[in-house]
Amino acid sequence: MTFKRILTKKTALALVLLAPGALATATCDTIAVVEKEDFETRVARRWDDAERIYHQFLDKVAFQVNICEENSAKEELISRPVNVTYLQTLTSIDDFNADEAVEDVGSHPIVYMNKQKQGRINYNKFTPIALAVAMSRADLVEAWLPFIPDVNDHKLTGWGYRQPYTLAHFAVEPHPWRERPLNLQAARQVIDLLAAKGLDFQNYVNHDQLGIYTGLPLGAGNHRPHTLDPLTIRALLYGADPNAPGTSCHGTGRRLQKEPHWYWDDDFAQKLYTDAKKLVKGKKPIRPVALVTNTLEEQRVEELALLQSFSFLTVQD
Repeated sequence: MTFKRILTKKTALALVLLAPGALATATCDTIAVVEKEDFETRVARRWDDAERIYHQFLDKVAFQVNICEENSAKEELISRPVNVTYLQTLTSIDDFNADEAVEDVGSHPIVYMNKQKQGRINYNKFTPIALAVAMSRADLVEAWLPFIPDVNDHKLTGWGYRQPYTLAHFAVEPHPWRERPLNLQAARQVIDLLAAKGLDFQNYVNHDQLGIYTGLPLGAGNHRPHTLDPLTIRALLYGADPNAPGTSCHGTGRRLQKEPHWYWDDDFAQKLYTDAKKLVKGKKPIRPVALVTNTLEEQRVEELALLQSFSFLTVQD
């Protein structure tokens, strides 16, 4: 058997590539070039995969709720703790295991008991209703709210930025785990639905555990300044306190006060007033605190003054 007869195509290619000067001239169309994924792309892909599973999980719960006959069973499904880290490990919702999904979480907003009966921080806790609010799933929030006796119940909480988040926290700051464009129309609808059910925007989990934050709902979303203004405005009209302390609050109250003058945000105040008029016209249950009411009154006076300045105009048929 001669050398030429035993030479395979792969061996020949290797010899060519090893030959002097071959690297400058040899090509191989069959070898795929794999580009290295940068860190930001990898993180974004990971969250895209996680959110896809979150939506599939919520749809699964919605199906179970629909086939339940008893309202108490529906409430139990909607408020049952689920380990969100477990959901992130799934590549398909078909791999979902109900028993594994509730391991290492509990109904308490801060602490759960592990198998060794030791108290652990409930970092991985979410509930379906909290996840639906966080994902701006207005369709599910609207369908599930009739089975929730108290939207301010702390058993409904999930874990947000270094603290347990109530439904109000998630409503003001959807997708707290990442910055991304939001469906603001759906997010505002979620806030409207919860507010009509009596959502308390001053509600938070009070505790004395070191290293865990106790920011109020309005403070939660303010680490993304101005991006979430439409939701901040909605919360203000439904009773959130603009001077409430927050984890990383950027001074919402100061944006509504003309003293000191350099904090005053006229555009923000105008949007607040415009949104208030829309809600009142739609007969929504707005209940702003005193500072917000004063800002709205100032804007109303300015609007009336502007209209009066055009009083010399006449409308002709």
